[in-house]
Amino acid sequence: MPGEAERERTWLERLRDLAHRLANDPDPEELFPRILDAAIELTRAERGFLLLLDGVDGQKRRVEEARGFDRASLSGPEARVSRRVVRRTLEEERGVSTTNLEDADLLGVTSLRDEGVRSVACVPLRARGRVLGALYLDDRIERTPGFSPRDLEILGLFADQAAIALEAAGKVPPTPLPPPSGRLLGQSPAMRQLRQAIARAARSRAPVLILGETGSGKELVARELHALGSPTEPFLAENCAAIAEELLESELFGHGAGAFTGAEGPRDGLFLRAGRGTLFLDEIGDTSPRLQAKLLRVLQEGEVRPVGEAETRSVHCRVVAATHRDLAQAMASGEFRADLYYRLDVLRLCVPPLRARREDLSLLLDTFAGRHGLGDVSPDAFELLYAYDWPGNVRQLENEVRRLAALGVDPVLPQHLSPSIRGGPSDRAYGYAGKTLAQIQREAVLDTLRACGGNKSAAARKLGIPRGTFYRLLERHGIDE
Repeated sequence: MPGEAERERTWLERLRDLAHRLANDPDPEELFPRILDAAIELTRAERGFLLLLDGVDGQKRRVEEARGFDRASLSGPEARVSRRVVRRTLEEERGVSTTNLEDADLLGVTSLRDEGVRSVACVPLRARGRVLGALYLDDRIERTPGFSPRDLEILGLFADQAAIALEAAGKVPPTPLPPPSGRLLGQSPAMRQLRQAIARAARSRAPVLILGETGSGKELVARELHALGSPTEPFLAENCAAIAEELLESELFGHGAGAFTGAEGPRDGLFLRAGRGTLFLDEIGDTSPRLQAKLLRVLQEGEVRPVGEAETRSVHCRVVAATHRDLAQAMASGEFRADLYYRLDVLRLCVPPLRARREDLSLLLDTFAGRHGLGDVSPDAFELLYAYDWPGNVRQLENEVRRLAALGVDPVLPQHLSPSIRGGPSDRAYGYAGKTLAQIQREAVLDTLRACGGNKSAAARKLGIPRGTFYRLLERHGIDE
């Protein structure tokens, strides 16, 4: 239904905005009322309360905030219904709604009818699988059809973000996280802020959108997030811009026997093979509208249908997506689905470009020099490296170190650096005389690819040609970087 789809998209947008607000401004004194008011706003409920588990064994329950209830009513006999709903939510660790068949028995409770309550929704507050409390909402107003299963799903996503904010504000004991892996290099303020955001996101299972320029380290961020959140589970990654759409669909969703030529037997896709781990989808902004629709269905329904099969299978992995594109602009232009954008952008991590954290360059340079066997770098050469803007970011820096190491120079002097870093004209700009068109074409492709840090999609866009054409040029000229 178009109206239902528009309503869901609006709710997802509001969920995203509320989750970002909680993550970025967790005022401890205002947190409880802010969470409850946001939940009521999100679902348009009439009343509600937020409670936390208390005590060593978590058996005690403490109401922290309420709307439409007073403290006496929450502890008196008329609270039997709400207590029963909350108990079921906490014991079964799932959302409860009177519109669900498995919870329909709540409609027959006498005290519920006496109170005039027509619909109820209650979800656990959960961080890293640990239940911290619950959010209870109800209505005494006639609603059609009441709290829907989609309402319950969105409320559950919001409750996960609220639990993260409660931990960050010290309102509940924090869930222990594994120590950082050390794969993210840098001690600049921008990197410290990024690590803090990763630690917050690791306490949830909600989708994450990682934004950052080409070569800035988005996959490293995804791996760090996985290492903190579910280190014993699989981490699988796919670059959505690197393979043809038909192959990508089979790779992500799997296929049945005989689904296409060469499909001799069934094969699980990455969504299934990831289990309860993490599936990292890089360059999500380069997917086609057709594939975006299929990805949206997986995120909405939590199930996948392999290519060539009729049956669906449940999906349990966490989806982490990344892009260097401006998805908000792509959404406005119709290139990217708004509903998929809001599904992915529940939690957001922004990776700073290298030029925004120049103080980390010395550490990165030392690390890459040790990795690739580069000798000393002269002060004059380092000054040029420091001043350069690095459009290809950390990946471009490592490629430069690798190139310098291959030259075998020690120490590295300014004349050894790439022309773009020295700030002078490239030797190739004056070296086309006497060369064939094919040679010039190969150099242009190679230069563009290196300037984009090895990102083929970005290089194709910079040259103004389709990605498929760019891949054919790489094959024609034997370029495998």
